[in-house]
Amino acid sequence: ICRTFSQDVLVFLFPRNHNTMPVDTEPIYCAEQIKIPEQLGEIIKNYSKEVIRSQPNDILEFSMKYFQMMCHGYNAADALDLNVDHLAAVADSLAGQDKCNAEAARAAAAQAGVGDGAVDNALGLARNPEEFSGQSFVIWLGTQLAQSRDHLMELMFEAFGRSSEGKLTAASLQSIMAAMQQIDPASVTEELVALVSAECEGKEQVTFQDYMAGVDKAQ
Repeated sequence: ICRTFSQDVLVFLFPRNHNTMPVDTEPIYCAEQIKIPEQLGEIIKNYSKEVIRSQPNDILEFSMKYFQMMCHGYNAADALDLNVDHLAAVADSLAGQDKCNAEAARAAAAQAGVGDGAVDNALGLARNPEEFSGQSFVIWLGTQLAQSRDHLMELMFEAFGRSSEGKLTAASLQSIMAAMQQIDPASVTEELVALVSAECEGKEQVTFQDYMAGVDKAQ
């Protein structure tokens, strides 16, 4: 199922202003007041298993990410295990592959130690799972790590720029932005693309700071 950042998969990537969920702080005096939702037991059981399995240093941060993944239909277990080293390994494996398919992507991901669930999550963003670029696949994987649009771009600089001190060619940056724009044109707007491109004009290699300079002008 193809989804977008700004709709139901990655709303948490690009935070909007939401009203705070009301919390009932009134005490419970008797058993008759307790109404347990039907799915609560299964949710808590699965969540507890993931906490015990992962042994996170920061349980609150882990819990936030876990429930974000669950809300957006992601396979949380494998997605929670992802890190930028996985992205870089997959990027190296698929480097230069403008035409990739699900089989090749799965093979590269498996070689990098990426779980099947995370791969399924990524391929769920493909418009055509039988033909896409290797770069796009790495971006789709990165959406499971990113906390915002700009954090996703920062991850891409790290994953694709490891052999060049975290720098990308201007053409690579434009290609990454185009792929992100296909997923969420509401967040990666034409204006943003134009301003970032103008900031990088004439440079053989660009940095994340160059990208952010364009973002600042778009705000």
